[in-house]
Amino acid sequence: MTPSEKSTPAPLPGPPPAWLADYQLEFTKAIRAPLDRSKGTLRSVAADKQGSLVQQISSGPMLGAAERLAVYNRQYWCRLFSVMQSEYPLVSRLVGYWFFNELAAQFLLKHPPCTADIQEAADGFFAFLQDTLLNSLVQPQRMIERRLVVQAAAVDEAFREAFRAPVERAYEPSAADAAKLGTAQLHMRRGFTIIEQSYPLVQLRKALSVDTSESPPPLPEKLKATEHWLIGRAPSGALQLQLEETQAKLYHLCIHMPVGEALARLESAVTKGDRSGLPSRVRVWLAQSVKLGLWSSIE
Repeated sequence: MTPSEKSTPAPLPGPPPAWLADYQLEFTKAIRAPLDRSKGTLRSVAADKQGSLVQQISSGPMLGAAERLAVYNRQYWCRLFSVMQSEYPLVSRLVGYWFFNELAAQFLLKHPPCTADIQEAADGFFAFLQDTLLNSLVQPQRMIERRLVVQAAAVDEAFREAFRAPVERAYEPSAADAAKLGTAQLHMRRGFTIIEQSYPLVQLRKALSVDTSESPPPLPEKLKATEHWLIGRAPSGALQLQLEETQAKLYHLCIHMPVGEALARLESAVTKGDRSGLPSRVRVWLAQSVKLGLWSSIE
């Protein structure tokens, strides 16, 4: 091929027409418009509020311009509701999908998704629930206490964190680490969370994972004593390990202070009768935490 026969590169496209930016803005507003719930269904009213936009949309062989816009509007919300329900399966089943979708819509209107990863649309929902559910009864029809819903959200959030956190290499202690362990600081791996629950919510979430029905489950009864659970990512999937109260306290202390100071704080916190066997139990718990890969590093 001679130089004259070589194809010349295509010219770079020019700036988009001014009307396109305005059209995209109006279209985005339309599909993000909240669905009407007043008649017990999720009904699109985007066309009622975007008359000028409808005039710019062509009708199809089956649907008019307004109906075509309504399809986009409904599908936008149905896709997001599906994501939110999958990210918070325990909360959505406890309060029921209809009420959950209302909470999700309130959140998404304030925090519309703006990243390529649609799962990130649920980021911040846990904090939103904590701030939003101020009444003691979240849903009077089922008499659901706010504490129950917030704890359920904490359980769902812990599982989200377990699989969305960056993978970190687990700490492997060396012989030299033993000498400095008393003054060293342990760092927990991202993706691990220690939670407290007053209801058997971790167990309920596991049971609901194989329940194909969509009806809200019976509300769990309050536990006689608070439970402590470690949630994280394991090679085989999700780690769900119930901890003894003192064991959970040990891990919490080790997160915030050097190991030696954590052990001293723990000893002063337990009853006198428990102190005699505490050193051996601590050794077992620390060894278990290393085996589980709870820590990322020591310094």
